[in-house]
Amino acid sequence: MKKGFTILIIFILVCIAGGSFLAIHLIRNIEVNETSIVKEPLNHEGIENFTSVNLDLTSMDVKIEKSSENAISYRLQDVKKQKLDYSVDDGVLTVKEIILDKHFVGHDDNEVIIYTTNDSLIVN
Repeated sequence: MKKGFTILIIFILVCIAGGSFLAIHLIRNIEVNETSIVKEPLNHEGIENFTSVNLDLTSMDVKIEKSSENAISYRLQDVKKQKLDYSVDDGVLTVKEIILDKHFVGHDDNEVIIYTTNDSLIVN
């Protein structure tokens, strides 16, 4: 009976130790992964006044914000595989994402922020 009880205690201690080591490993990996993600800075450029927006984007999030200036900011994680073209013609801002590599996979951090002084905007 003592032998069985001793084995049970040792088994419980081994499980507790193994669980502790696993938890420490997972916590360290989460911390490393969060700190190793480096977001590229946003490119920010002023643009002409516009009243409507025409978007042709495949893998980018878009935000439109009211501002004291007309501008565009964007972040591309892989500039070798994609680029962003934009222009303002006759009051229409056209924003187009160009994929340069047919094997391109989008990134969660790709984004476009359009700043406008207009109170109302038509988005296509």
